[in-house]
Amino acid sequence: MTIYKILCEVKWLHEYYCTLEKGETIFEKAAQQDRMNFLFDRFVKDLPSIHEDLEFVAHSTNNTFPDHYVRVLPAYAGFKLAVQCRKEKLMDGTIVYRPFVNLPNELCLRIMVRPKKNISRYSAEISPGPLQPLWYFSSNDLTAARTFPFLTAPIPAFVNTQSYVQSELALHAGIAKSFLNNGAIDPWLTLPGTQYINTNDALLLPLTFVYTFNELDNITNASFILKDSTSTIVQQLDLASPKPMQNVTVDFHTNKEIVKAISYQAVTPDQLYKLEVTGSGGYSKTFNNLLFAHDAIEPASCIGVIDLVIKPANASFDLLDASGYLFTRISPGGIKQPAPIFELWMKSKSAYWQYSNNRQKKFKLTPATTDLLNDNSGVLVSKNPVPMSYTPVKLKKPDNSFQLLPNPDPDMEVRRDGNKITLNMQVPQSNLFPLV
Repeated sequence: MTIYKILCEVKWLHEYYCTLEKGETIFEKAAQQDRMNFLFDRFVKDLPSIHEDLEFVAHSTNNTFPDHYVRVLPAYAGFKLAVQCRKEKLMDGTIVYRPFVNLPNELCLRIMVRPKKNISRYSAEISPGPLQPLWYFSSNDLTAARTFPFLTAPIPAFVNTQSYVQSELALHAGIAKSFLNNGAIDPWLTLPGTQYINTNDALLLPLTFVYTFNELDNITNASFILKDSTSTIVQQLDLASPKPMQNVTVDFHTNKEIVKAISYQAVTPDQLYKLEVTGSGGYSKTFNNLLFAHDAIEPASCIGVIDLVIKPANASFDLLDASGYLFTRISPGGIKQPAPIFELWMKSKSAYWQYSNNRQKKFKLTPATTDLLNDNSGVLVSKNPVPMSYTPVKLKKPDNSFQLLPNPDPDMEVRRDGNKITLNMQVPQSNLFPLV
């Protein structure tokens, strides 16, 4: 008898959907089981999760899935992979499951991440750059070493000379921190854990893409040199314009498909590329470990891909045991062992809460708000940015007590006041918000 069993599960844990009323987040749970319990509690309360905004699918032309009897199943905050199996019993009485069709060690199950809504509206900021790559998440170590159960690359180390945007992440001596942009001597907030989605995960480009020069760079001549993993030049495009270039379309399509773009097979070392861009006035930038998406997977329809390899370099991410059985099984005592769960952690965008009077009057601070808000000429602004969340949150005071202030609507759009990101709320006069 053949049946379908769960090969593995992936959870996309976004702070926006995984925050409690006192600001506690799922990331503060050190054990994976505690994080899964956190999710289950949200699920039984019928609270939304990232599956409201993203869908996880196998591309319709990817025969890897039907050929190996693998299905993608929607799940709360992510998805599951199910595979057709035969049930067997070991000598000790353990019930195990063997895939109906052999799953080769190098087999890659590539999941397309397609947007239903724009999650960048409430996701942590990334410094604007010349490229806008798609996300690439993997259980393999080819582009960067992975730490189980996370499918993300390490967060980039803090660079003292770099400018950061509000809520951007950087690693400080091994500690993940978020940039508060509050003008303090130390404007960084320490985060629980270190394995968040970050700029090192954004490395998948379509073969035709847009490269953006800053208008202040005054670029009239530019060269785009693409090198393979051996530093051999694969393609070079030289562009010139009588006027400064800004948004330049770069096309690496060729009749013979010189660029080894990824489609359905596992990524190999010869598919990693380096892009060197030089231009007038000494302009020079280099982008390492880039991947290119084949047109067949329709990169324009997704925001990223997730690669799950049957036997990757790190055995912690194996999808089958040494005997070729699924990890999910039933012990002789009837205890069910679940399939492995992989995780993606995503931080929310942090925004300053700003309160103005709905009749254009001026507010003043009160004992309840003086520790939390600053008075900006009658407009009250939070002292620090607050991570965006679906659940209304209370703000923590220095004495560890909590104060509930009006929360922004979950669908409110942020505003940018210079380099600060704000959520602007108009509220009436009240005991909490008295007039001057």
